[in-house]
Amino acid sequence: MESKRGLSLIALILIIIIIVILASIVTVKLLKNNPSDPSKISSLSENRLNLNIAMTNYISKCMAQTDGKFKISEILFDKSLSGENIENIVAIVDENSRLGETDYYKINSELEKVLEVEAKKYSSANWYVDIQTGSFYLIYNSNKLDTPDWMYNEDNKNKADSNLSQFVMYIDNNNVKSISE
Repeated sequence: MESKRGLSLIALILIIIIIVILASIVTVKLLKNNPSDPSKISSLSENRLNLNIAMTNYISKCMAQTDGKFKISEILFDKSLSGENIENIVAIVDENSRLGETDYYKINSELEKVLEVEAKKYSSANWYVDIQTGSFYLIYNSNKLDTPDWMYNEDNKNKADSNLSQFVMYIDNNNVKSISE
């Protein structure tokens, strides 16, 4: 009598089931570690960095032209510069775009044009410039719940990405708060 070598049909089916289970576990793990989240965070951080660099360059140029006589807020509003005969310095912040009683002003197309940089748009959020420092902040116009999930750590949905918590904010009862609060 000859002995048969090879896998039985039952063993083959069991191996296929185990492979399918393992593949589904790997797929679920990969979906939880969404690779687009770090890229979105990186893109947002890069956009802010570009805005800050452009603003720093603009303010430095203006300070050099005025021998440092004016504050950043005066340069951005072009308030005290009218009698100075300074070329290429224009008001790039609209006083009507102020966020409550803060020093944050919503940026506009004129600012983007002068700085030669585009502020990418994000749903229900706007870019604001702090007129005291010239730094940019992305502020969601309503509560913290409107901030996208990808801004938070996967393990702890209440803890924002440490890089984003430096400049992404939301409005709570007319107060501006970091998304890490």
